[in-house]
Order: sequence, then C-alpha cells, then structure tokens
Amino acid sequence: MELYEVEGKLNLLSEGYQNTVYQFEKGEAAYIMRVSDAERRTKGQIEDEVQWLLFLKENDVQVAAPIKNVLQSYVEGSQKNHVIAFQKAKGKQVDVYNMSVWNETLFEKWGRLIGKLHRLSSEKPLALANRPAWTCDNPDLLRLEKSLESKEMCEVYKRLLGKLQGFEKKETTFGLIHNDLHQGNFFYDGEDITLFDFDDCAYHWYAYDIAVSFYHAYWQGTSANPDAVSFGEDFIRNFMAEYKKEHSVDKDILLQIPIFLKIRELFLYALFMEKWNLNALEEWQEYTIHQLRESILKEKPHSDIDFLQFL
Repeated sequence: MELYEVEGKLNLLSEGYQNTVYQFEKGEAAYIMRVSDAERRTKGQIEDEVQWLLFLKENDVQVAAPIKNVLQSYVEGSQKNHVIAFQKAKGKQVDVYNMSVWNETLFEKWGRLIGKLHRLSSEKPLALANRPAWTCDNPDLLRLEKSLESKEMCEVYKRLLGKLQGFEKKETTFGLIHNDLHQGNFFYDGEDITLFDFDDCAYHWYAYDIAVSFYHAYWQGTSANPDAVSFGEDFIRNFMAEYKKEHSVDKDILLQIPIFLKIRELFLYALFMEKWNLNALEEWQEYTIHQLRESILKEKPHSDIDFLQFL
C-alpha cells in the first residue's frame, strides 16, 4: 500500500454491486479505500465526485471526505481500475431493529441533511462536466432499458420516464444529488449523520433522493416491525418537516416522488437479477424478486401516501 504509506494489510469490507471496498489504518485513524472498474467510471467522473465532496465539507455537510495519496492526488488508476481513499465516517450503520436509534429524531436529521444538500445544489450550483445528467434526450440515467428482462418491463419504465418529461427543470427541483441516498450509505453517531458513497452522484431530480430514502426506510422499517402500519406516514412526515426547513418544497417534487418510487423498484429488480445467483436463490431472495416483478408488471403504486400534503 505504498500509495497511502500503509504497512499493514487491507481489510476487505465489500465486493459490492459496483465497487470493491477495503479498510486500512494509519496511526489511530481508519480510512476506506474504493477500487472502481475503469469501464464503469472514468477518472474524470471520480475527480468530479471529489470536487463535490470537498465543496460539501467546506459548507459544513458531514461527509466522508477524500484524502490525498503520496502523489498528492485524490485519484490514481490504470486502464483497469481507479483507486481513491476516504476518511472513515463517524458512527456506525443504523440498526433498524433498535428503536432508540431508528426513530423520529433520526428521520428528522435525515430530512434536514438532504434538504441542505438540495439547497446547496440550488444556491451554489457546481458545473461538473463529467458527472451523468438527466435530460429529456437522455432520461434513462440509471441505464435500465438494456438490463430489464422483458418488453413489458421496458414499457412500464418508458411510461414512467415519459411522465418525468412533462416537468420543467427548475433550480428548486433539479440539480446535483447523491442519487443513492438510503440508510446503507450513511453512518450515525447519535448526533450527526455522515454521508458516504457518492459514486452515483448526478444531475437529477431532487425527488429521487427523497424517494430512495423513503423506499429503503419503508422497506427495512416495515420488515423489522410489521405491526408498524403507520410507519411510512410517520417517516415521511418527520423527514419532510425538517427537509422544508432547509429547502423549499416545490409541488413538482411531491408529484414526482411516486414516479421515482416505481423507478427505484425497477432499478432494484434489475440489480438483483444481475447480481444474485438465480440458480441458487435463498427463500427471501426468491420472494423479493417475485414481489418486485408482480408490483412492476401490475404497476401497483408503491405507496398510497398523498405526498402533496407536505406542500
């Protein structure tokens, strides 16, 4: 590990869906090293990710900031992959079974943080030439059309993208977002949330960050506590109350949330079909794929919550 002047071994944390992630120690501090496939992310894209992270840190957003290597650069690599390291986030993964943590205080902090991200994107927009951007000509920002298994699923996806094309791109609704903001991509120490994994950051609709947060919170929250029938409403009410203190809620954001909840469903279905061993599925995986497929093809609304109440 000459690149970071580390003598000890790297500890493999994850050979994830998109990147390989390691942890290493240097002195008393811990760091995270991410190795990205060069075919998936260019060096320029990762350098733009770094630029946004440094901007957020300068504006008092808790993020796992990148660190320079011995060459005094943030990103190094080859034709095969790119390597970058970050400070390890404070705190730990949220335990959805621990009600002393998984509660309205966290949901409020979560909403406030995303609101601040979106406010900064609106007030101080960064022009990052290498990050993906949603446009009417390129609405498939998640690159799903080629990976969906059937014509029927593609048609569902195209209808959802078509709905988005009816919205005007405004500074209150569109800008640079995290683009994968769920509880798996932040740590919490009881006081502060620290965000990480900005690998997918893009110029996209703000509603997508909110929809992804709601989708994963609702999914895990109701799985952990099936009797919590009002969980979805409780989560989004607390979340949006604090979000609105940082960023104005345009009506279009609320109209887009149900669209993006279905798009997230399609994204997860395609991801699981690609990454899971379909010949040896565990029972919960088989159930998940079946439920997602049925919901997508029948075009069931993901939630019956009236998001317009938060205007």
